[in-house]
Amino acid sequence: MEPHVGEVGLRNASTWCRMAIRLAPDSVVLVGRDGRILEMNEQFPEFIGVAAATLPGKDIGNLLKLQEAGPFLNLLQTPAGETQTVQCRVPMDGSVCLDVSAAGVDEDHVVLYIKDVTEQVDTAEHLEASQSVFHQLFDNMTSGAALYEAMDDGANFILKDLNAAGCRMTGVTRSAVIGKPVTQAFPGIARFGLLDILKKVYATKERAHHPAGCYSDDQRTSWFENSVFPPSVGGCRRPV
Repeated sequence: MEPHVGEVGLRNASTWCRMAIRLAPDSVVLVGRDGRILEMNEQFPEFIGVAAATLPGKDIGNLLKLQEAGPFLNLLQTPAGETQTVQCRVPMDGSVCLDVSAAGVDEDHVVLYIKDVTEQVDTAEHLEASQSVFHQLFDNMTSGAALYEAMDDGANFILKDLNAAGCRMTGVTRSAVIGKPVTQAFPGIARFGLLDILKKVYATKERAHHPAGCYSDDQRTSWFENSVFPPSVGGCRRPV
């Protein structure tokens, strides 16, 4: 009696992927196109907290308790020889975030590589939220504030941002100065003495004060007092 086509496919698939499944540091599962588990490494039952002996034949989507099943189900249709990845939240409360990659083995089988990326995703989301808060504070400060990024090893600085108060005080628009070297955005900055202060703070990573003085160029003449602070990561923040 000839073996069932599915059995032949499974045997052929297992020949080359069984070792990879067992050695992978994260969960790897061989499933049929219907999502039923055929083979897995030791990491998968440990990850979901279910005895390995009970898993063959179970629907992997139901076991993971996906928050949204649609993207995951699309993985099961990954064509043979191709790969794709989706990010899934599990269980239903979304407390765990998974990167799930699928590799189509043949017409009947797919290998799923499942990695817990909750910490990385939560950190990225927290950073994004923190940046949003910073920009809200930055934009609504009553004092002028600018953000610089060093260029040419601190010989000059790119003006990365200028808040609304800074625009009012200097009489410029953001679109006219953002992205330009500070010596172009404010041609009188070297004569004013502030460029040397920026260089000093960049070199020493210590804050510095520039006393009140008269800034002037072909477009404007105004009095400013400045404090320059070293950044925590990149750039050089300066209240105007």
